[in-house]
Amino acid sequence: MMICNQKELEAVCRRFAAHPFVTVDTEFVREKSYYPRLCLIQLASPDEAVCIDPTVSDFDWAPLRALMQNESVVKVFHACRQDMEIFFLQAGVIPTPLFDTQVAAMALGFGDSVGYQAVVKAVTGVSLDKSMRYTDWQKRPLSAQQVQYALCDVTYLRDVYLCFKDKLAQTGRVAWIADEMAVLQNPKTYQTNPETVWMRFKMPLNEGLQLYLFSKLCAWREKKAQASDKPRRHIMKDEALQELAITPPTKADDFEHMRHLSQGFSKTAWAEELLDLLTRETAVFETQMKKFTYPETHHVPIKKKTLHDLMHLLVDLVCEKNKVAPKLLASSADVTDFVCDRPCRFLEGWRYELLGHLAQDLKAGKLNFTYNPAKDTVDFGELE
Repeated sequence: MMICNQKELEAVCRRFAAHPFVTVDTEFVREKSYYPRLCLIQLASPDEAVCIDPTVSDFDWAPLRALMQNESVVKVFHACRQDMEIFFLQAGVIPTPLFDTQVAAMALGFGDSVGYQAVVKAVTGVSLDKSMRYTDWQKRPLSAQQVQYALCDVTYLRDVYLCFKDKLAQTGRVAWIADEMAVLQNPKTYQTNPETVWMRFKMPLNEGLQLYLFSKLCAWREKKAQASDKPRRHIMKDEALQELAITPPTKADDFEHMRHLSQGFSKTAWAEELLDLLTRETAVFETQMKKFTYPETHHVPIKKKTLHDLMHLLVDLVCEKNKVAPKLLASSADVTDFVCDRPCRFLEGWRYELLGHLAQDLKAGKLNFTYNPAKDTVDFGELE
């Protein structure tokens, strides 16, 4: 069923509010924009499934906003980060309570970031047709094949949710996904700070002035992309920012000798902006800073590299033994924090029971690893 007017939307949201859960998905495009452009919303209750067209002229978020905030109805997604971003940015709401079946799959032995198609196959035995995945969802009218494809993303999700919900309860792993859900429901997850974007990139830059200028260039580009709603690469490529940080121009003509900038860039308004920015920030660095580096969480001291490597091995072995995804148990940042004697997630709660006490034994020299050549496996145990 396709919902194309406000009256129908209000009616379907009232019906869905009477159920214990609804499954949710969206179709969007963002190849040519900074922010996602919503094209379709899919909802399914235990006995009904609909597609909602948010592109119609009289579309009002109010009924959906109320449903997404209804505490008596669980909102079920698979890999919901981008869907949640859409609801937050366009409707000003974070769906709650939330259940992400991809996160649940991580706690049930499916590995990191398992896809929807794989969990549907595992739970129902159905092989989904994903041939419409890259269709143009902005064009209207949508074809019958597009609508059917979109509905499959929420109809089979009902079976996956009920299966995973029961398995988590049976295995005592409900609490394992709580903090991941909290992250997904935190508005800060969907707010990009231009001043910290540079930390996402690993460029071959000297820590110091080069890295500092790169951080300021990334912030400049991010603000431009946000203001114009264009992808970062449409503003300026990563390689161009790197080149500007390594060999900052001192006059407009210098831009014409840069490999990753288009010819004639020196005559644009951005050239003047960047000259001012680079001159100003170079002075700031030289007079006020003298030092600039990645946060401590990015570094592992050389003297702790062996422990760092062994910790990653331990995480993999514990995850294999307990059928839990490494990303859920201990991220790379968690391991680095532990090795560097900083607080980390696996030193408390269920993660401590699985990994934390073993990690402490390893750090204290009380844990050993044994290779079994017959089985080509590695095991671990406490030293006597």
